[in-house]
Amino acid sequence: MAAPSDHVATPTAASVHGRPGWLTPLDAEGRSHEPRWSPAEGMEASVLGDGLTAADTLAVAEAVRFDRRARCLTPVRVTALPPGAKLISCGLSPSVVYEPEWQPGVMLRFVDGTSGIDLFLGGDPAAPLTFPEDLVPMEGGRTAWAARAKTLVVYDLGGVRARVSVRGRYGRAEAELIADGLVRVPGAERERPATWSASLTGSP
Repeated sequence: MAAPSDHVATPTAASVHGRPGWLTPLDAEGRSHEPRWSPAEGMEASVLGDGLTAADTLAVAEAVRFDRRARCLTPVRVTALPPGAKLISCGLSPSVVYEPEWQPGVMLRFVDGTSGIDLFLGGDPAAPLTFPEDLVPMEGGRTAWAARAKTLVVYDLGGVRARVSVRGRYGRAEAELIADGLVRVPGAERERPATWSASLTGSP
């Protein structure tokens, strides 16, 4: 595979699970790295190691497995979307870094051809929120809007925190439309993904 060209730093050759790839420093201090490799023909994978040494980041990459299937489930269902928007992906978001305000969780991505919506569901509503910095509280503190990041945060949706980030021509109105239509899946428990639903959109 070709060396990545979207980083300022120069990548060096590396291997993960015996497969060829590249290791790119993400900062001048050597505190963050990205190994990128091809687990199989036609497939590319990468790991972002923030605050990790090169060796530790490569060790994390070695622990990544692609020999199991995973269903994408969610504890919250999306019941309202802007006209023309449709779900294009659902991704699980595990993390080796403990970020209690968001991790672990699930990311849903919606697009309509010109604009997009990223919806992240997960995390402990009681955990302190540190991102983004310019949150403006709304509805007595139940939600907050960050204009620069075009992100709406719902602090507690039946025991789950939600983050709606919009881009393109979408703005606060579309973010609020999504947030207002979020419905907790009956019986879903935040700490038990087995109780979540594979029906990601529509009425519960």
